[in-house]
Amino acid sequence: MINIELDLNSQQLVINNLNVKFKNFNPIENINLSINSGETVALLGELGSGKSMTANAILQTLPPGAFYTKDSSIIFDNEDLLEKSEYEMRQLRGNEIAMIFQDPMSALNPVFTIGYQILEVLKLKNKTKKKSKKELYNKIIELLTEVGLENADKLYKSYPHQLSGGMRQRVIIAMALACKPKLLLADEPTTALDVTIAKQILLLLKKLQKKYNMAMLFITHNIAIVSMIADKIAIMNHGKIIEVGGTQKILKSPEHDYTKMLLSSQLDINTACQNLNQDNLLPALSVKDLTIIYPNKKNIKAVDSISFDLYHNSTLALVGESGSGKTSTAKALMGLVKAKGVIKYNDLMQIIFQDPYSSLNPRMIILEIIREGYRAIYKEKLTKTKVTKILEDVGLEHSDLYKYPHEFSGGQRQRIAIARALAVKPKILILDEPTSSLDVTVQAQILKLLKNIQQKYELSYLLISHDFSVVAYMANYVAVMYHGKIVEYGQANEILKNPQDNYTKDLLSAVPNL
Repeated sequence: MINIELDLNSQQLVINNLNVKFKNFNPIENINLSINSGETVALLGELGSGKSMTANAILQTLPPGAFYTKDSSIIFDNEDLLEKSEYEMRQLRGNEIAMIFQDPMSALNPVFTIGYQILEVLKLKNKTKKKSKKELYNKIIELLTEVGLENADKLYKSYPHQLSGGMRQRVIIAMALACKPKLLLADEPTTALDVTIAKQILLLLKKLQKKYNMAMLFITHNIAIVSMIADKIAIMNHGKIIEVGGTQKILKSPEHDYTKMLLSSQLDINTACQNLNQDNLLPALSVKDLTIIYPNKKNIKAVDSISFDLYHNSTLALVGESGSGKTSTAKALMGLVKAKGVIKYNDLMQIIFQDPYSSLNPRMIILEIIREGYRAIYKEKLTKTKVTKILEDVGLEHSDLYKYPHEFSGGQRQRIAIARALAVKPKILILDEPTSSLDVTVQAQILKLLKNIQQKYELSYLLISHDFSVVAYMANYVAVMYHGKIVEYGQANEILKNPQDNYTKDLLSAVPNL
């Protein structure tokens, strides 16, 4: 059992011997954890470690078939939540305990305006008694303004799809804070956001937490982020908390081998930059004055006359925030959108997508998934021997040939996506955020694999990313995009350590470091 020393008078949440079980396995085992008022505890671990299940256990929203053991207790405001009825828990959820979810788009109803949805929260939580429509309207405007949203009166009438990802996440925070909760559960609230927006959201959460003196459980797999927001870190692995301590203590002097492994898997811009290799200065891909205009979006230039070269056996990283034009550029290179300008390349080009599961046919076995592209290009069937060889190159086995995508982990599915791309013998690979949906340890494995494959197959990579640690590890050259233009372009080492453009400086300053 792990003991945590806290001021007993300020404890907002105390979890004792929490065990959650299903019939055949235990996703949560003997968790002991406390959070003070005004304190942030980061629950850090890989996918499947039990982080989100812990949050669901606090809210009593466990999936069907799950149950608590008799010796479990979750003390909130000096009362055991596990002794409360569902009716009593409904009064607490949203009022006293609020939650911020990872994907704001799925948490918001697309058919109702922002103002209506916040009003519904206030109504459901009985915060509208004796208040006029004008008072309620002013309250909602105040909430939207408090979370840093401009033109709140306009946003009140807007729908979720009309807002950016960062704006939607601010709306979710406004809804969570509408009833001034004592405990805030933040489940990966910045994972889907660009680095600059993520930093804004983290700073906003810290500011509001201090204002309301909330206790916060911050769930994440991003090690660097916890250094910005957490007072204390609890490391989870296989449903257990294996190490707890102050943030700097855990990050600088971890004791458990698993914690050390997590920290060693975290990429760092400065150390990665030292390992960049010189590349062959012969263009594998040359782009000149590339322009993309979307007529259905009022003739907005998604990409505005950009030029760059991708050299043989090297990696060029295209970085920038959402909407900067990175993915539009990739689509143009693949011939998926109409574009003006000149694109020159002689070799076959393939793309590896951000989400491997959505890019793999769930009804096809791996053998046929890998064969499919080869058959379409070369009009012949790839032998099982050759498919097996490709699988082995990406760290999979012959026995995986006859499995379906759902039988693999996220990292394994990304390996399959890489194998499928390699099967058609490309010389240029477009990597569209290839590790952003993966845990830090799996991310490190995939990036190492990509570097090894690049050397073995003599590949050129166009890496699309907003993660500068990934860029530093992978790239020889960097092109920074902003509003459809390339604002800075050059060797990765120079740009990451000595940026010249103010936008690049802002991006790098937003990167969390350990």
